[in-house]
Amino acid sequence: MNNAGDVFTATMLLMMALVVFIILLLLAQAFLGICVYNRAKSKAMANALAWAFAVAGTGLIGLVAFYIASGKTVASQVCAACKLDVPLEWAACPRCNQPMPDYRALPSTGAYAKRSTKFLIGFIASMATGILVFLVGYIGYIIIMMNQMYH
Repeated sequence: MNNAGDVFTATMLLMMALVVFIILLLLAQAFLGICVYNRAKSKAMANALAWAFAVAGTGLIGLVAFYIASGKTVASQVCAACKLDVPLEWAACPRCNQPMPDYRALPSTGAYAKRSTKFLIGFIASMATGILVFLVGYIGYIIIMMNQMYH
């Protein structure tokens, strides 16, 4: 093959690897957002969807912020009368004295924690696959270009 053909092939290999890497990176961000959503739901956080979008959009910075915020979060429920977040253990709303349902009778959040783990595995697998595809493409590019230098 001529030099121009080899350079074109090498460049296309690298570009395809880069495109696949970007697609897998976006997929990994989606997995991370879903993971955070499920983790927030498992902690009975009221703003789980907002955290999911924040982390999916910002990545590691948002993830660090989420774990800092979720460590301080007290599991709560929303008062039906005044919409105040009330800790689960409280028997009544401190603002309007509305009786709160017994938190032990509320649906379990254990399923959310299990889903969160599955999506975390999906995030890690997507990132690892993306990095591997990019490295294989880059190494192929280097090999073809090095072959051009010596022939």
